[in-house]
Amino acid sequence: MNNHRIGIITVLYNSMSVLSDFINSCISQEGVNYKLYCIDNNSSDGTIEFLESYDNLNIKIVKNRKNYGFAKATNQGIKIALEEKCYYILLINNDTIFDKNMISTLLMDLQRYNGNYISPKIVDFYNPNIIAWSGGWFSFWRAYANIARGKGEIDNQQYETVEETQNAPFCCVLFQASCFNKNELLDERFFVYWEDVDWCYNAFKKKLRLLYTPNTKIIHKESSLTGMFSSFKISQLAEGRAKYLKKNFGYFSKFFFLPLVVATPFKLLLTKKISISLFFKYIIKYING
Repeated sequence: MNNHRIGIITVLYNSMSVLSDFINSCISQEGVNYKLYCIDNNSSDGTIEFLESYDNLNIKIVKNRKNYGFAKATNQGIKIALEEKCYYILLINNDTIFDKNMISTLLMDLQRYNGNYISPKIVDFYNPNIIAWSGGWFSFWRAYANIARGKGEIDNQQYETVEETQNAPFCCVLFQASCFNKNELLDERFFVYWEDVDWCYNAFKKKLRLLYTPNTKIIHKESSLTGMFSSFKISQLAEGRAKYLKKNFGYFSKFFFLPLVVATPFKLLLTKKISISLFFKYIIKYING
C-alpha cells in the first residue's frame, strides 16, 4: 500500500440517484490510503442521510447551507485536504463507477511517468464500448476549447499509450497536492462548467505535466444530474465559455471567436438536440457573459 494519503473530493447536489455506485466504488479501493471528502451543496433529496448511513471514518461530509456551485465547493474540499496533509488530491464526479484498482493505477502511472496530474480513459455509461475522453488538447479553431480525443469512437484500444496531454475534464483527475501551489485553485467565478478548462489552460502555460493513462478507466454517467441538453446546462456552458475567453484572451476575444463558438450550439440545433429557443438562449448568455 502507498502510505501517502489521497484526498478524494466530490461535490454533491441532490446526487442520491447516482450515489450508491459511486460510494461503493470508493470504499472498495485497494492499495491506497484515502479519505473521501463529500462537499454537499445543500441537497434536499436524502443525499446527506444516505452518506451518514455508512458510518465510515474515511468519509468526511461538509454541509453547505446553499448551492455554491462546483468550483467553490471543490475548493472547499481541496483546502480541507491540504490542511489534513493529503499528499495527492483526486477530483471526481459522483456519477462515476470504477473498479477497485482505479486509484492505485492512477497513482502508479503518475509516479512512473513523472506527471503532475493524471486522468484515466473515460467511457460512456450507456454504452461502455464508446469513448468519452482519451486525451485532450486546446485548439485555436475551437476557440481554445477542450478537444476530447476519441469522443464518440468505439473503443478498439486505439489509444493505449500513456502520454502527455493538455486538458482533461475534472470528472476524474488525480493531482499531486503541490499542483495547487504551482497553479491557483479553481476560479470561483465559474459556477459549473469551464472551470476545468480554465485551470488546465493555466496549468499548461505553467508547464505542469498532465498525463492520460489507458491502464484504468471510469464509467461516466455524463450530465446525469444537470441534464444533457437542459436549459440550465446550456446557460452555464455559454456563460462559462465567455468568462474563460475574457479571462485568458481579453475582453474582445469573445466577439472575435463568436463564429467558432456558435458552431457548437448550431450543430446541436441541426441535429435536433436543442430547440431554436435554446440556441438563441446560448447566444444571448454568451454575449452577456
